[in-house]
Amino acid sequence: MLSKTVNLGMNLALMFALVGCGMLPTPAPAPTPTPIIIIQLITATFMPPTATLTPAPTSTATPRPSSTPDLAATQESADQQALIQKLFDGDFISTTNWRHDSLISYSDEWAKLGWYSWKPVPSSTSADFIIRTDVSWESASNTPDDSGCGFVFREQPNKDHYVIYIAMNGYLQAAHNLSSNWVNMGDAYYGKGSLSAKHNLTLVVSGNTFSVLVDDKFIRKYSGFKDKLTSGELAYTVISGTNKDFGTRCQFENTQLWTNPD
Repeated sequence: MLSKTVNLGMNLALMFALVGCGMLPTPAPAPTPTPIIIIQLITATFMPPTATLTPAPTSTATPRPSSTPDLAATQESADQQALIQKLFDGDFISTTNWRHDSLISYSDEWAKLGWYSWKPVPSSTSADFIIRTDVSWESASNTPDDSGCGFVFREQPNKDHYVIYIAMNGYLQAAHNLSSNWVNMGDAYYGKGSLSAKHNLTLVVSGNTFSVLVDDKFIRKYSGFKDKLTSGELAYTVISGTNKDFGTRCQFENTQLWTNPD
């Protein structure tokens, strides 16, 4: 914006003086007004931005899932306890204090007529034990000699041992081998024989007494030595009755082992 100021009295007197002298003065150019620039200082006041507070997220507690009971495992444990109690009540064992292990399935075959082979059961050095298994078998021959599946136990470093097995002819067999001298301890009928079958076999070894159940039915009790073969290794065994093809094949499943911690 420009501001202008005019002095009218001074300008008129000057004009008459000039006329009296016979000359009309050329009007002097009006001075270029000097603009007055008004600068308005604007003091900017800077306000710090207001911090927007973000509320911290509220932690939501996730409830811990409740454990779902394993009904199958619970039933299995109950069955195991019932078996131990049954054996105790039947005087097969003198205590209910046993350490339990579930063993992996095992399968083997042997084709050498009149011979048997064995393989150790892991973690089975206890003198007294209970072993229970579902054992199935088959023969490569339709007319095999004595064949079967079972257990070698209390085996010594020199191979002395006991052996008990369930044979394909329907009989339970037991023997001991001392210094390569094989002696039959007797047999007992358990049921109809078959070249391909499956049975539950339970062997209870307590002191010098060995009791055998087939399909939860007591079959026979054997007496061993009192002063030798009192402890040793436990093993699966396959008794071969033929040289043909695979010979005798045994499968041990759902095997449960109890050892005496005393």
